[in-house]
Amino acid sequence: MTPDNPHLKYKIIPIGLLAPAFHANLQNVISLGIDLLMGFKPAMVTYHGVLGCYTEPWMYLFFNAIAIPLLFIITYSGYLLCKQPGENKKLAGSLLLFCIPLSILFTIIYGFLGNFPFSFVSNKEQLQNTAFPVFGNMYTYRWVVSILTHALKLFYLYLAYRVIFKYWTPQMRFNFFTFGIAASAAGMFLWYFIAGPALYN
Repeated sequence: MTPDNPHLKYKIIPIGLLAPAFHANLQNVISLGIDLLMGFKPAMVTYHGVLGCYTEPWMYLFFNAIAIPLLFIITYSGYLLCKQPGENKKLAGSLLLFCIPLSILFTIIYGFLGNFPFSFVSNKEQLQNTAFPVFGNMYTYRWVVSILTHALKLFYLYLAYRVIFKYWTPQMRFNFFTFGIAASAAGMFLWYFIAGPALYN
């Protein structure tokens, strides 16, 4: 059994503090990079995402065709790192996997704001009348993307379960679910209410 590291919490606390800012900026880099690759200039880049409406239907397909696999690679890389025996590799992998609880949190928040999963169904007629490459219409495309993204979220939850109960040591579990959660909450507040607005405005 690996001996406990009395300094582990001092590694986990900075990860929790920095994880929200790290993932917010990582997603901005990915989104902005794809937008620029297809010649689209977004309306605004903010601390909570890249804003702008695509002018052509194919742009949505192009974006997701790159973004979804890329985010999968990043997340699965975090899982592979957590499988490694070294403590620092597990911590680096945990930083990459922070996107899983972050995604769940924002899904809950958006739900409270009225943006429920599959809420596009209420606009079925309009979406069916919107032509879309490959899928025929926007409604079919939205169904495919929604099913794919929700299936991936369930898969990511499975990866998180395996990491927590198979690859984290008991000490890591304790520290992440105490100091890590507290640091992540503080990091969310610092990024979305202080540092993010200050840096992007």
